[in-house]
Amino acid sequence: MHDYTAYGLSIRSHFPVPELPPLETAPAHPDLRLRMGPVDVETGMSGREQTAFRVTDEHLCLRFPDLGAFLIEADRITVDPASGASTEAVRLMLVGSVLGLFLRRRGLLTLHGNAVASRDGAAVFLGASGAGKSTLTAALHRRGFRFMSDDVAALDLSGPVATLRPGLPRLKLWPDAAEALDRPPGGLPRAHPGLDKRIHPVGARVATRARRLLAVYTLEPGRAPSLAPLAPADALVELIRHAHLPRSLRITGDEARHFEQSAALARRIPARRLVRGASFDQLPRLLDLIEDDLRHAARR
Repeated sequence: MHDYTAYGLSIRSHFPVPELPPLETAPAHPDLRLRMGPVDVETGMSGREQTAFRVTDEHLCLRFPDLGAFLIEADRITVDPASGASTEAVRLMLVGSVLGLFLRRRGLLTLHGNAVASRDGAAVFLGASGAGKSTLTAALHRRGFRFMSDDVAALDLSGPVATLRPGLPRLKLWPDAAEALDRPPGGLPRAHPGLDKRIHPVGARVATRARRLLAVYTLEPGRAPSLAPLAPADALVELIRHAHLPRSLRITGDEARHFEQSAALARRIPARRLVRGASFDQLPRLLDLIEDDLRHAARR
């Protein structure tokens, strides 16, 4: 058995998953169990050449043509790899999209975003792929912020304050961003077989507990760094637009809940439109804007 932790969960796996942070003390009752085994992928599924879903009240089954099938239940994920599938690719799907869907079914608000934490709380950065979320996260981490998550931001809205759960200690960076941040990409694994984006270990200053959420930022391109507040209605649009795996919301029946959670977050937490600037030379100015804004948010 292998024991791990991620997103505030204790995880026991029947197979090694080196992408997950190890858990030093084995839990008596893990929140999630991972196992290999057969998954019935045919019943209720259509189409053999594309991703397919089967959804019931008890489970969510997914099939990916080149990877295999995954069965998500209340406290367990079963993995059934396709013949000839890369073990690494199957694990990356497991700790990415599949784990994100598990978190959603556990009632968390999952967003396509990155996050860091200061001593006062956490900040989430939303944006389309290529918007610069990982680059900004790496730059803030180098400035002394704690790393929280990359790609999947998992928010717990059940308490008196919104909190962000720590994810996997890894960053996915394009080669030019990695070089600009003194992180040579040579020899590191690819985030996807068809992309030159590399997975970088984070190293020091990794958050290990949930943090109070201070602010949400939406990243946009522009000529010069700037920051402006978003009205709650505009923030709601951005939160819906940047859901984690947005196309699956309707299929899994989570559209209404995601809307309600996003509306609640937009009312509770300040949101900002963040223009990143046109070059890496403008990055220090962008970081200054964020740090100053987070200091003000912490005093709310």
